[in-house]
Amino acid sequence: MSSGIALTSGDINAIAGPNSQSGAGVDNLAPGNAQLTSLVGGLFASTYDACVLEFDLQVLSDSVEFKYSFGSEEYLEWVSAGYNDVFAFYISGPGIAGQQNIALVPGTATPVSIDNVNDVTNSAYYIDNGDGFTAPQNASNYYIQYDGFTTVLTAKRKNLQPCQTYHLRLAIADAGDGILDSGVFLEANSLTSNGVTVDDASTNDPNTSNAMEGCVNGKIVFRIDNPVPTPVTVTYQIGGTATNGLDYQNIPNTITIPAGIPQQL
Repeated sequence: MSSGIALTSGDINAIAGPNSQSGAGVDNLAPGNAQLTSLVGGLFASTYDACVLEFDLQVLSDSVEFKYSFGSEEYLEWVSAGYNDVFAFYISGPGIAGQQNIALVPGTATPVSIDNVNDVTNSAYYIDNGDGFTAPQNASNYYIQYDGFTTVLTAKRKNLQPCQTYHLRLAIADAGDGILDSGVFLEANSLTSNGVTVDDASTNDPNTSNAMEGCVNGKIVFRIDNPVPTPVTVTYQIGGTATNGLDYQNIPNTITIPAGIPQQL
């Protein structure tokens, strides 16, 4: 990530590298968060130093997503030792019962935390950044103080109601105690709700968008302003008195916008 927002359970200044300390962090004496406490569980089921960012968002399509990375100074010494620092991204609104956490280990219903993503558990999503004294080969310790962090993960919620307003709540907290910091990096411009825009125009008459059989050709553009990570299929209805395939070239009732392509004619 080249830019974005960082949320931390302690001091924002403790994020910047190099990884020169084995236990960087500040207990800022902020309270914990009840929702995050319910995710942690275990012997030390208490949270501290919670940081919460929340806002409303009117979605433009049936889904919303963003990219993030979770990191911590709890790695690796305190894995499965009760200090299970945790991050969550809650969404609520039309069609959703209560608040749903969508910051999950890929392919699971497991929240992202110290015990759930590390060098042993879900290790494919973990990057070791050393212990503050020695760094593993190819470590990114020049940039980040934290001893470990996740790969860039994607939080996504489908089956939303387009043009409706949803409440988003991002929260991170220490667990077990408030001593060592954890943080989450939110990639700039990655919070998206891509909607499909339909543009119409004529191909040879700048003064009209109407198509006229045998005279003026028309075109319709199905457009998504930002390239999408997966293909998007648009289904539409064709109406009117003209006959598809006779009065104009045969047109199917679906079109697919490929991944990485901002528009499709």
